[in-house]
This record gives sequence, structure tokens and C-alpha cells, in this order.
Amino acid sequence: MDRSAYPACRLRVRSLAVLVGSVLVVACEERAGWLRVERVEPAASEDGHRTVFVNQDVVVHFSAPLDPASVTRNAVRIVDEHGQRLDGQLLVGSRSVRFRPTPPATAELDDGTFHPGQQLRLEIPGMPTSYGVRSLDGLVLERGLVVPLSVAEDPSRFGLPSPFLPIDSGAEPFTLDVPDGRLPRLAAGDRTLDLHFTVPPLPSTVRPEAFEVFRLEWGRDVPPRLIPESARILPQQTPGTRHFGCTARLQFPEAVQFAPGDNVYLTFAIGADALRDYRGRPIAPLGPLAVRVDPGDRVRLLEPELGALRLTRNDDAPLGMEVLGGRIRGRARVEAGSGAHGALDLAAGVREIGLTGATVERQLRSLHVARGAELRIRAGDGVLLRCVGDVVVDGRLVLLDAWRELPWRTGDAPDVESLLRASGVAIVAGGEISIAGEVVAEGEPRGSPLTLVTGADLRIDGRLPPHVVAGLEPGRELHGLATALTRLALRLTPGLPPGVQMQAAARTEWLPLPERFSGRIGASLEDATDGMEAWLQIARPLTLVDGVPRFDPSAASAPVALPLRDPLEVRPGAYVRVVLAGVVRGEHSPSLRGFRVVEQR
Repeated sequence: MDRSAYPACRLRVRSLAVLVGSVLVVACEERAGWLRVERVEPAASEDGHRTVFVNQDVVVHFSAPLDPASVTRNAVRIVDEHGQRLDGQLLVGSRSVRFRPTPPATAELDDGTFHPGQQLRLEIPGMPTSYGVRSLDGLVLERGLVVPLSVAEDPSRFGLPSPFLPIDSGAEPFTLDVPDGRLPRLAAGDRTLDLHFTVPPLPSTVRPEAFEVFRLEWGRDVPPRLIPESARILPQQTPGTRHFGCTARLQFPEAVQFAPGDNVYLTFAIGADALRDYRGRPIAPLGPLAVRVDPGDRVRLLEPELGALRLTRNDDAPLGMEVLGGRIRGRARVEAGSGAHGALDLAAGVREIGLTGATVERQLRSLHVARGAELRIRAGDGVLLRCVGDVVVDGRLVLLDAWRELPWRTGDAPDVESLLRASGVAIVAGGEISIAGEVVAEGEPRGSPLTLVTGADLRIDGRLPPHVVAGLEPGRELHGLATALTRLALRLTPGLPPGVQMQAAARTEWLPLPERFSGRIGASLEDATDGMEAWLQIARPLTLVDGVPRFDPSAASAPVALPLRDPLEVRPGAYVRVVLAGVVRGEHSPSLRGFRVVEQR
């Protein structure tokens, strides 16, 4: 090796060592730095005093991102003049720590963390303590910090009516919060009325005189006023509110007895007795608001109207359910038969029904022609398929020798059995008929090749031959596209033929609880039919769309038997549904009357 190259090599090594040393020195200098408190809010006034309101956060900003594990009650604390640490929430941000006091809720303002006129100290211990605040890089405070604080006692100095700092911008009106038109409700047995407001009311104005509650009574021109025995702010953020302390609870004396159906109305006093917010604004004028009286001692969150309730079939059972005549019934029709021949489920291949010259009738539980399969029906003297449940044609249905001249046109049909016997091929279903595949009628077209009769809806998403007759009950719907259909109005007989019983199961649609409700719920089904079981499912909100919770049905909770033995916790934006299952015998039917979800306080 050429030793003349050594000096250059040594020079490069020496330069590299100097560079590495410089990096280490810089790193050590940075490592030897300290975490600093950059500012404290609220800021000091010109005379050096810091004033906080009874509901105001104290915020400490640091010079570097914090290690959340180092922010403890000892590391950032507020103490009174006796050195006693005050309780409050510590909220840790990236470079800040926020001490949030509990605001007072009584008129005396003595139940909160801060009291008017109180002298406090913010204490942040530094070196040499071992429990101080640290940064994510391990930097610590070189020395502790003590900041004197005074709780506002004379709010007029700040142009405010009370020691409360307004929490809104002032643009939001102070009024009763009735989202989606949901009016106030009270439970007859509990005699308490909770009122939610858009912003917190001033506790000193929450008095029985501020609330004017009347009950209209027959024969009395002047309705009697119902005076609450107490009115108070609930010291928390209650379900249905957006801020702390937005709910006022009225308690009526035992002498005031409520009953479901009472005409109760609420208004608010004006003038000196008016309810006011932290800014001193009186509540916005409201006309008389109806108050619904719930039976029992729990306020109802959900009590669906049966007439508007929709049910979907549970695929594990041959029968679904429906709302009929104000009751939940097994979705079956006597004309749809007994299901004695079982289910016809053609998953693949080709199958043929019917013999030339003979009338064929099948009593099926359900009929399903899968995609790729073909069912061929040879009409002969007529083929009648009675299906207790649903008819689904996703594949191909071929009708042979099925064209018939029919005496009826669109309108009312005189007799169901006459219509069925007059058709070359007729299918009557207690459940839904859905045709997503193809129906082909071979032979020379004359009259009609097929009659479809259903006790539910008829859905046509596939292809049909012309002039198919559709028999639908009044109120049932025809979905999809179907040209040249002859539609007849029929009345079928609800229930199963005498002596027939069958398993039925269904689920209600997902029903929303009040949007901002969170807390514990109870649920009952007071009028469940013997032999029928019911469960409750909850879909918890998992996502936010435009700031609104959206539920995810795929993440629904496991069904819980009704009535609930123990309350269930729900979060804002939750949905519930009921799952029903049991045996249906003839006209014996289950019921959802009495299903309700109530708030558990």
C-alpha cells in the first residue's frame, strides 16, 4: 500500500471525528434544555391580577409536546388559601393542560369547584421533584411555578350579571331545546319534568316561579296552575343537552296527580321572575307547549306506532310477520295453504311440475328458484301452487300450455278461488312474491298465462310475459317494472288453515333513540303473546358523518331477552330493533303492543 496516502486518510478521519463531536455537543446541549411554561390562561390584567370565573378553565401552555403519563393531579394542581387541593378535570392536549372546574348549580353558588371571591393558587412543581410534568423527549421543568388566581366576586366589573363566564358566542338564542319537534314529557308516577335548554340557565333564576305549568280541565274556564315544589339545575351534562348544566328538573308535590291523557301546558314567566342565561338574557318568548304525560314512573324514549312499523322476515323461519289490524301477526293467508309439501328450493338444474290432462296442486312452505336453475310448469288442466311463505324467482320459470282467456279486467275480482282455478298457472303466496329472473310462457299468446296472488308486496325486477294477472290486497304495493299487468284488488283471509301451526320470526326496522340521548335504558314488552319470545338489539354509532353519529347495523349487539332484567348503556345516535320468534297457530298471533324503551335515571 502507498503510505503517501496515509496523511490524507488521517485528515479525513480527524475531520469526521470533529463533525461527530460537534453533533454530539449539539445533541447534548439540546438534551440539557428544559421544559418551559409559555403562558397561563386567563391572562393577567394590567395590575397583574388573574381573575377566573366560577365556570372558567385554567389552561397552561408548555414549550414542547407533553408526555400525558406525567400529567397527574400532583403535577398540575389548584389549591385554596389553606393549601387544600381542589377537584377538577385535567384535560391534556399536545402542548397544554386544561384544569376544568365543576360549575356550581345552586343559587348559592357554593357547590362548585370555585367560589366567588376565593383566593387560589395554580401550582406546577418543577425540579427537583420527581413527579413534575415532562415532555415526550423527557425534558422537565427547571423550577416550579406558582400563579395566584382570584375568583370573580363583582361581575359588574366585567359587564356580566353573575360570576359565570358565558360559554356561547351570543348568537345562539336562549330557549327550550326541542329537537325534531319532540315536546317535553313527564312520567305520571314520578311527577318530575326535565327541561333541556340550548345554553345553561343562571342557577339563581331557576325557581318554581319561573315555570308556569297549567292543566286544562273540563268545565273550568281558567285552567289551574300547577306549582312545582322545587326547581333546580342538574349538575351534569344530561342526555339530550350540548353543555354542562343545561337541564332544569321540576318536582311536583304529591298533591298534584298526573294521568296519561292530561292536557298539560308549559310557559315561562316574564319580568322579574324570568329565567335567564349567563349573559342575563331572558328566555326567548314561547307559546304554550304541550307536555306529554307518560304512564308509570319512567319517561319514554321510544314507543313506536304499530301502524307505521315495518317488519322484515328472519330467514331462519318459513314465516315472517306483519302489522295487520294494529297487531303483529304471522304473515300468512288461509288461501296460501298449509305448507304440507315442504319447501321447494331449486338450487340448480331443471325440474318440471304438472301432467297433461290433470289438475295439479302443491301446498308449499316456500318456493325459491335460484339463479341458473329452471323450473318448468306444464299447465294441462291447471297448476296451482300455494306457498305459505315467500316466492322468489331468481332463475328461470317456464310455463307450458298455460295461456287462458280470463273474464276479468283491472279492478275488483269477484272470488279468489274462482280466479285461481280459471288460470293455467296460478301462484298464491302468504308472503312476498319477488321475480328478479325471467318468466317465459311458450305457445301462442292468447289471454293470460299466469296469475300471481300475494298477501304482501309484489316485486318485479326481471322479465314477465304480457298480460300476467296480479292479485294484490288493498294497501299492498307493486315494486319494479311490469308492463301490461292486469291488476286486481283481492281480499285474502289472514292466518293459517285450521289445525296448522308454523314457526314465525321477524325483525322490526331499526328505530332511532333520541339523537343526543346517552345513558341507561330499560325496555319492556308488556303484551307479548304466550309462546312468543322477543329480544332487543342495539346498533351503536361508530362513525360521524357531517358531525352526526351514524349507526352500523353490522356491529349490532347480541340480542338481549325482553323485558330487560338490567339496564343497558347506550351512546348518542344509537338505534334499537326488536327480534320476534315463536309458533303461530291459525289466527293466534303475537303482539308488540306495550313495547317501549324508557330512560333509567
